[in-house]
Amino acid sequence: MNKYVALLRGINVSGHNIIKMAKLKEVLVQYDFVEVSTYLQSGNVVFQSALSKVKELEEKIHNIILQYFELDITIIVYPKNIFIEIFKNNPFSSIENIDLKKIMFIYTKGQVDKSLWEELAFNSNYDEEFILGKNVIYIYYTNNYGKSKVSGVFLERKLKISCTARNWNTANKLTKTLQIN
Repeated sequence: MNKYVALLRGINVSGHNIIKMAKLKEVLVQYDFVEVSTYLQSGNVVFQSALSKVKELEEKIHNIILQYFELDITIIVYPKNIFIEIFKNNPFSSIENIDLKKIMFIYTKGQVDKSLWEELAFNSNYDEEFILGKNVIYIYYTNNYGKSKVSGVFLERKLKISCTARNWNTANKLTKTLQIN
């Protein structure tokens, strides 16, 4: 069995797209997902599966949520090793005295188009610092994520790719959960 993390985009936000994580866990177990655990109510699921293709897992979870919760949401799945690598490669967390609360991981569904990235990164007047990684955008919000124009929705529009944001604390907790066993 392989270990994965699934990130559900845009659930349990401001009373929209409500999914109770305990119920989601229960339903996933019915469909042969093993060792299922959830973290927070923001759509983070760690699990094991005999399936080995990320796209198959994303589609299966998407269809389960569509069937049981009647929600058509984006699912982004990462294998354990890739998720941990993304966390460890965060270029901001190694900076001395950095405020970890201002670091965000924008997990992308696939690779970002380089030309769209260059257009955004090199023609911007934003306070945020952002660095493109593999299947992730690392962002340091000098002010506050909630007040920034550079949100996940903004990046989806500019980069024409689905994504979902997680703060440093959530990414750290998921990484630690993946490393158990």
